[in-house]
Amino acid sequence: MTLKPTAEAGVWRDDAMDPRDKGAHLLIAGISHYPHLDGGGPRVGNHAGMGQLAVSARTALRLFAWLRDQGQFSGAPIASCRLLISPSPDEMEEAADLAQNHFLPGNFDDFASALKGWGQAIFQATGPGENTAMLFFSGHGLEMFGEQILLARDAMDPDSPNGRANAVEVDHLVRALRGFGISRAFLFLDACRNDSSTVRALGIEGQRVLKALAEPRPPPTAVPCLKATGSRQFAYQVAGDPATFFGQGLLESLEGAPPDFAPYDCSADPWRLPFGALESRVRQRIRELIAAQNASVTQPVDPYGFPYSADVVVALRSPPPAPGPAPAPSDDAAADLSDEDVAIEDEAKSSPPARRRPGRSRGDIFLSRVTPEPVDRLDVDDPSGLMPAGLELELDRKAVDVFGGFTPQTDLDPRGLGDFGSMHAAFGHEAVTDPWVRSLSLVDVATGADLDPGMLLLEGASRHENGGAITSWIDLRVPRGDGQALWLQAGEGDSRRAVVLTQDPMGDIPVRLEAVHMFDPDNGWKMDSLTARVARLPQVDPAWDVLWDAQKAEQVGSLAIAHDLVLNSRMMEMILYRKMEAPMAAAMAAVYLLRSGDLAALHDWPRNLAQWFEWLPDGAYLWVETLKARSEQASGDERAAMIEQAMDYFRIGLGRGTPRLDRVLTMALRQAAWLAEETASESASLAGGVAMLREASLHAAANGVYVAFAGEGISSALVGGPRQVLAEL
Repeated sequence: MTLKPTAEAGVWRDDAMDPRDKGAHLLIAGISHYPHLDGGGPRVGNHAGMGQLAVSARTALRLFAWLRDQGQFSGAPIASCRLLISPSPDEMEEAADLAQNHFLPGNFDDFASALKGWGQAIFQATGPGENTAMLFFSGHGLEMFGEQILLARDAMDPDSPNGRANAVEVDHLVRALRGFGISRAFLFLDACRNDSSTVRALGIEGQRVLKALAEPRPPPTAVPCLKATGSRQFAYQVAGDPATFFGQGLLESLEGAPPDFAPYDCSADPWRLPFGALESRVRQRIRELIAAQNASVTQPVDPYGFPYSADVVVALRSPPPAPGPAPAPSDDAAADLSDEDVAIEDEAKSSPPARRRPGRSRGDIFLSRVTPEPVDRLDVDDPSGLMPAGLELELDRKAVDVFGGFTPQTDLDPRGLGDFGSMHAAFGHEAVTDPWVRSLSLVDVATGADLDPGMLLLEGASRHENGGAITSWIDLRVPRGDGQALWLQAGEGDSRRAVVLTQDPMGDIPVRLEAVHMFDPDNGWKMDSLTARVARLPQVDPAWDVLWDAQKAEQVGSLAIAHDLVLNSRMMEMILYRKMEAPMAAAMAAVYLLRSGDLAALHDWPRNLAQWFEWLPDGAYLWVETLKARSEQASGDERAAMIEQAMDYFRIGLGRGTPRLDRVLTMALRQAAWLAEETASESASLAGGVAMLREASLHAAANGVYVAFAGEGISSALVGGPRQVLAEL
């Protein structure tokens, strides 16, 4: 089966297949040249610093060429492919060679037309077999109010009244696609997700090209998405490289790396590449490529799915042919072989090619960004006994390989956060410690009262210094309280940073702060980031140990590894069930279950989180997210009732303030857009509260579990703002 160009610009088909045959339908876009962004030519518009890209078109072209040669994707024959390419001058030759110049340039009208044609091809394929879809995009992207948008080639065209709207919204696209009758779909989004006041001032908005069906077809078994970077962060590429960093990881994974062809599972014929193994490999490869350029930069791959599936097959390939017998040596050559040479040659002939261990379907365990673990081993425990043999040891070994440069500070004086001696052990430089101690403050969000930072008890610290960067890990215990939100702030001016912690009425909460300081030759040491995650401490609720295991398994492996480790053994479900004993931990468990698309394991327990813990805004938003996901599988009166209930609980969430968890903030922003679409008249009354959520997201920092903020203008009002606005209505 072979893809061939058709009379329709940019469309390739296998003419041996009927258009109504089910198969794989692909849309591949690579946009390097943006004529209306910086450096694009004479008609440049407002661009907020966005300019030309170097290898996005090359990345898309290489992926297209690989798929065309394979003739299949995810086990289904490729029936059609739509190709959008905007090459830089350096990529013109490859465009002609790899795609015969048969592509559309990727302007918004091209993008919209390709998406509609892609959707039509999926929808009309009603014959036997499986319907599979794939979207790959490499180019400029942004994240506006929690929604990722992809910029078409003619974004910011000053000659068009729609120039600011020449972009595509991702979340709505996925919701519509799910109802088109696909068996499974894959999205690979190789674009930035940065958000800033400068970018927002441009007024860029993503368009909703595909329309959700009033009567959707049965939902797919899996719609996994792999985003090149995390929320509010950048994706990187280097001119002259064979592809973007994300693209290199993706292409190398699809091709398989000799000698063992990782990350394919080679225990069966044909070999299989599960999504979880692909995710792990891409995450590791990006970490390696980034480290070679700048050790202080990160690009954390972000997986999600509705539903997410670690085991869904991305690609199949046949093993390479067995090598034929070696030619017999000549008499002269044989005379030159020693007995030892003959023994080695015989051993090599009898040894089979390297294969992966039987039964392993997730691929190797790889490390993501450098997130140091200041102990000799990772301590990924498995109380369920379900961890595959050797996995714990492999995780430990990989962790030590990367985290070995981080040194535990054994001279830490645990007097409390803010004590100069304790913090100097964590930072190692008086020029870092002194500004930290002087600027450190702790505020009760509800009352605005100043609190003593020393109430946060230090339990340990580790430090790693690499050139002009110091990364410090500070483990602390947040004592039990009445559900207060605590605004912890340090730094001054544009290096001001803050995290929001919570006092749980049921017990202490273990928190790990990560503070990164960078050295500027002109200004000395300045804080670059401050984030908060889960820590492992003694004498806390055992739910926190499970969350620690999941967090670290994802950081050194993938969401797939975290899923296998704790979700399949139902430990997250049990944490949510035990919400009365550790409500904040239960909220984190609900986030894991929602990210994994495990809706059945949620039961109605997020609703209980919303009803029983008024101090925790996240409960209400988590129940809205549950209803949002379930409504996609419902219709008629049932769906309408879910949307009405979601609106009620969204209002409750706004009345309690900004979520405490970073991923729940992103969920809440998407919920606002969804409810505005579904219930326009009702959602208008919530505009003030939604505006405050958006303001919080504008200042939010990335990479943590708890919400964090950065910038000179931040204050605790970003957390209590939505509640205060609603109270005034």
